[in-house]
Amino acid sequence: AEAVRELPDGDAWTYEAKSDGYRCLGAKRSNRVVLWSRRGNLFTLRFPEIAHACERLPPDTLIDGEVIAIDENGLTSFNALQHKGAGAQLQFYAFDLMVHRGSIVTHLPIETGRDLLTNALAKVEYPVLQSTTFEAKPVDFIRAARELQFEGIIAKRNGSIYECGRRSGAWQKYKLNQSQEFVIGGYTPGNPFDALIVGVYDGGALNFVAKVRAGFVPHSRREVFKS
Repeated sequence: AEAVRELPDGDAWTYEAKSDGYRCLGAKRSNRVVLWSRRGNLFTLRFPEIAHACERLPPDTLIDGEVIAIDENGLTSFNALQHKGAGAQLQFYAFDLMVHRGSIVTHLPIETGRDLLTNALAKVEYPVLQSTTFEAKPVDFIRAARELQFEGIIAKRNGSIYECGRRSGAWQKYKLNQSQEFVIGGYTPGNPFDALIVGVYDGGALNFVAKVRAGFVPHSRREVFKS
């Protein structure tokens, strides 16, 4: 999705909540389930309850979604997800269907894709859930999303399709915390690293911004290093 600073308005758009979690792909191949991140890291053993639930997917089906953690207050918590906090509940929200029973369906309009996703999840049980779409005024949805501590909102133009690796503007991402995104360009050695080296793109050049040391406990340092 294309990052924007203002959500599009009008009847041509529907909206989905964006939680702060791990993007995850789930595949059912014959009788075997595999979960992995968009960077290719395997999640199957890390989230066994989600993998078990995905065993009820139809064969040769691939879904796209996000793993999140719900804390004891019923709010999403990325910290609880990273550290598997006590009392936190893991959930997998599926928002797109890429392959259904062996057929690639990304070329279909999103309305058709949502119906097929509902069908694919018909026998799949908690903690796998289908992401809900909303038809609401952006100002009202933004207010509700802030109260529930969502990371952002995804707007999808009606009739659009899943465009892997392409940002056409048909899908737009609005972050509730309008912060600067940085690219991790490397790290300085440590245990397992001392600092992350981050930068931003200016045209085609990646320019150095800073070394980031703060905000990492030993467990999170190991998780970031592995990813």
